[in-house]
Amino acid sequence: MNLVLDSFGLFLGRRRGRFVLRGREVEREIHAEDVEEIHLLNPGVGLSAAAVRLALRSRVLIVFGRRGGWPLGFITPSHLTGTVRARREQFHAYLDRRGVELVKAFASAKMMNQASLLRLVAKNRRQRDPKLSQDLFNIADEIDSLFLKMQLVDGERLEEVRVEVMNKEAEAARHYWRAVGMVIPGEFGFQGRVTRGAKDPFNMMLNYGYKAILFVEAWKSLYYAGLDPYAGFLHTDRSGRPSLALDLMEEFRQDVVDRPLLAVVGRGMLKADEALEAGEGRLSRKAVMLLTGAIYERLEKPVLIRNGRPKLKDAILQQARELVKYLLGEISTYKPYELRW
Repeated sequence: MNLVLDSFGLFLGRRRGRFVLRGREVEREIHAEDVEEIHLLNPGVGLSAAAVRLALRSRVLIVFGRRGGWPLGFITPSHLTGTVRARREQFHAYLDRRGVELVKAFASAKMMNQASLLRLVAKNRRQRDPKLSQDLFNIADEIDSLFLKMQLVDGERLEEVRVEVMNKEAEAARHYWRAVGMVIPGEFGFQGRVTRGAKDPFNMMLNYGYKAILFVEAWKSLYYAGLDPYAGFLHTDRSGRPSLALDLMEEFRQDVVDRPLLAVVGRGMLKADEALEAGEGRLSRKAVMLLTGAIYERLEKPVLIRNGRPKLKDAILQQARELVKYLLGEISTYKPYELRW
């Protein structure tokens, strides 16, 4: 389980091998082995050194997060489970053919999963709104066409192909978000994807899901697999930018965040006027907790990948380990995660 602490005055301590959560109206003990992550979203949450030590010994990731942006930081164990050789090969791959294949794999996965999610939504709307359903299928076909063109892009080094790959990925994204705008209720005021400075609640919830939850899962998976989350392929190097974590996120955006968010707003679980704190321009606690719960519920669902059925959260770690195998030459092709519809 993941502990998400978002209320002022909560305090997390330790009693023997358990975490103890205390608040105004709560005292709860949780076995350390039942906890995978601790998210502190409110600066008014307290945390004891004993609880931190218990988390480190139990390999529990502590995340200092916030409702509207990237996590401020992590507390992680000092040991890695991967090998130094994997990181060395990660840096070498940037300069050889492997980098080209990985750039195409990450971007292709995003496009493929965008089309798959649209088809899943279209299938569920077939009886209720056949015209919308057909429109969604048609847009998915347009994304498929771009996906096929992506496979023809070639070069010896990633710098030769990155711009063309990114252009095709951006064109597919425009089709995808146009389709999403056709599905969500108009009251959310969604006019297209906004990554920075979003004012409408749907974009703000997307940004929260990507930054506060999916990014953490990707960063953690790469870290435990022994890779450098800051040295990517599709996303360019920039000081402090976790490029490889962003690369890995591309495979999972639709299944981990978009899918549960569309369910939350599509089923009327959250109205647009409930999504923001009045006069504050930030997500409400109700929106954060509803979306957080929906995403974590999705992460616990089994998915089909390489003839197995791991939980979705474990599939992210599996992909990080597959990336290590590819970099070390243990497998000849890196196959990204595919959303099944």
